[in-house]
Amino acid sequence: MSTIFACFDPDTPVAESTIAAMLTASDYWRPDAGSFAASPDGHCRMARAALFNTAQSKLEAVHSDDASNMISANARLDNRAELAEALGIDVDTLAAMSDGALILAAYRQWGEACPAHLLGDFAFIIWDAAKRRLFCARDHFGVKVLFYARTRFGWMVTNEHNALFAEQAMEKRVDEAWLAEELWGVGPSAFTSPFVGIEVLAPAHSMIIDASGSNPSRYWSLEDKSDWDGVDDEALIEALKLRFEQAVRVRLESEYPLAAELSEGLDSNGIAGFAARMLGEQPLHTLSYGCDKLTDDNRHIWEKTYEDIFGMHAMHDNIRPVWRTATEEECRQQQQDQENLQRHAMGGLPVGIGGNTHHCRLASATGARVLLSGWGGDHCVSTYGDFYESELLKAGRLVTLHRLLKQKYARERCGRPAKAWAHLLLKHAAPPLYRRRLRRRGGLERAQHERAAMHPLKEAFIARYRLRHKLRQFTDNYQRYSVKAHHRRELFDVGVENRLVGSELAARMFRIEYRYPMLDVPLVELAYNMPSHLKVYNGIERYMFRRILEGVTTERIQWRVKADVSHPQIDHNKKDLSDNLVQQLRDSRLAQTYCDPDRLQQLASHESALFLLSSYQLLLDIEQQFGSGDAVITDAG
Repeated sequence: MSTIFACFDPDTPVAESTIAAMLTASDYWRPDAGSFAASPDGHCRMARAALFNTAQSKLEAVHSDDASNMISANARLDNRAELAEALGIDVDTLAAMSDGALILAAYRQWGEACPAHLLGDFAFIIWDAAKRRLFCARDHFGVKVLFYARTRFGWMVTNEHNALFAEQAMEKRVDEAWLAEELWGVGPSAFTSPFVGIEVLAPAHSMIIDASGSNPSRYWSLEDKSDWDGVDDEALIEALKLRFEQAVRVRLESEYPLAAELSEGLDSNGIAGFAARMLGEQPLHTLSYGCDKLTDDNRHIWEKTYEDIFGMHAMHDNIRPVWRTATEEECRQQQQDQENLQRHAMGGLPVGIGGNTHHCRLASATGARVLLSGWGGDHCVSTYGDFYESELLKAGRLVTLHRLLKQKYARERCGRPAKAWAHLLLKHAAPPLYRRRLRRRGGLERAQHERAAMHPLKEAFIARYRLRHKLRQFTDNYQRYSVKAHHRRELFDVGVENRLVGSELAARMFRIEYRYPMLDVPLVELAYNMPSHLKVYNGIERYMFRRILEGVTTERIQWRVKADVSHPQIDHNKKDLSDNLVQQLRDSRLAQTYCDPDRLQQLASHESALFLLSSYQLLLDIEQQFGSGDAVITDAG
C-alpha cells in the first residue's frame, strides 16, 4: 500500500516545495518511507509514500528508466510471472523488480494498452518523457482510487485527496451538486469528490494528461466469452474452485499477521476457510460484526448469530477471533476515528461511504497490515442467480421455468408459483405497467419512492439537480432480464466503488491494506460466464459457490436457506439522537437553506423514517467549516 503523487505543468517548472507539500498530506498514517523524482527540466515531479507489508513492497520507490520515464505506483500485481515472460525479463531480474518498475516496463512495451495486460489492484502515474505527458490508470473494479485536478501549480494527480490542497493549490469549494446528492441519499451514485474541480478516474480507465488537457478512456469491460462452452457442470465447478483458491492465495502475501472479516455469510466463510487451510499453522485473525465479546448482557443480541461463527472457528485451529468488551472510552475512540477519517481523507467532510475504521483499528492491533474482505461476492461470484426465470421464459423453456418457481417457493425465495407466473408475464408483456406496479407494492422500488416522498430536501434543489428524474431512471431499470444483466447491475451500477474507496481510505489511517478475493478479475470473468442453471440449481441459490465450500465451512452455513440466517437483534432506532439532530437542523442557517421546515417537522414524528436524517449531519459539519471560512458551497453548474 502506498500513496502516490505527481505534479505536471507544461508551461512552468514545478517547485520542489509543491511536491514536498503534497507528500506531507500522508504524514498522518506514518509511512515507512518516502521518495521523490523529477523530470530533467523540472516540469514534472513525483513522490511516493510507502507502507511495507511484503518483501516486494520494500523495493518500491518513484522509479525511472534510462529514457527518463518515471512511475509512482500503488500496485499489487497478481501476474508478475506472466508479465515477465511476455516482456523477456528473467527470473533473477524479476526478483529485484518492484511492481511499479514492472508496470513501467510494460508501458514501454505496450504503451497505452499496458493496463489491459495487468491483473491485481493498482493505481499508477507514469511520466512519458518523450511525449511530455502523464499516463495514469486505475484497476478494473476500483480497489485503488486516483484523484486529479487542474490547480494553480498545474495538473496534480494523487490517491491522497487532501494533497490537492497543498500550498493552497485549490480553493475548498463544496460542490452543491455533490451536496444535494449526499443529502438526497436515494438511488445509486458514483463516488465523487465533495469539492469543485477534483475528479476521480473511473475504474477500468486509463488517462492521458498533456498540454491540451485530460483524456480518460476505458481499457476493460466485463464481456461474454465462449471459452467454457461445452464444458460439463462438474468440470466448471472444479474450475471455479481452482480460480477461487488462486484468488485467495495471491492475496495472502504479507510479512505481517493476516486478518479477515468473518460473518455468518458464504463469502467471508469461503475466504476465511480457504485462507486458514493455506496458512497451515500461521494464525488468521478474524473480525466479526463489531467484535463484541459474548456476555450475559448482550447474549440476546449476538448468541444466535455467533453460533454459526463459532462453528467456523471450531473447524480451523489457526483462526484467532478478535473480541473486545465495549467501553465508553472505546466509543469515544470510534467517534474520534471517524472525525480523523473526515479530516485526513476528504478535506474535513464526511465521505458518505462505508469505511470500517473499527475493524481497521482492531486488525492493526494484531499487527496485521492486510485485511481480507468478502465484499462484492454476491454481486457475481457467489450470485443468487436472480432473473434466471426471465431467461427461461424468453427461451420458451416453460416446464423448466415452472419447476424452478416451485423449487424457489419451497426455499422461500419467491411467492407462490401462480403469482410468480403472473408477475413474470406482466414484466415481459407490459414493462411500463409492471414498473408502475412495483412502485405501488413492496420492494426496493416502492421503498425508494416512499423515501423520496417524505424527504426534507427543498423542492428547488430536487428539481435543480433532477434527483427525482435520476431516481425514476434507477428504479425503472432496476429489474433485469438475465442473470448476466443482474451481475452488471450489481458490480457497476449500485455503488461497489463507494464501499471500496471508503474502505481504502479508512484502512490507510491504520496502515492496513484491504484485499478482495471476490473481485479477482479472472474469477469474476469465469463466474460471469458460467451457465445460469449452476447459479440457481434446482432452486438452490448460489449453488455453484456453495459447492466449492465443501470442507472449508460448516455444512449448516454451506447449505442453509436465507430464512435460517440469524441476524443480530439490534435496535437501530435512536430517536433521542435524532430529536437532538432535528433541533440542531432547525437552528442551522445552512439547514434552513436546504431543508423544508414542514417536512423536517413531519419526519421528526415518524420513527420509521428517522434514518433519512442521518445524512443531514453533513450540513452541520459543513457549516462548522463554512463559519471558519475554510469551505464555501458552489453551484458548479
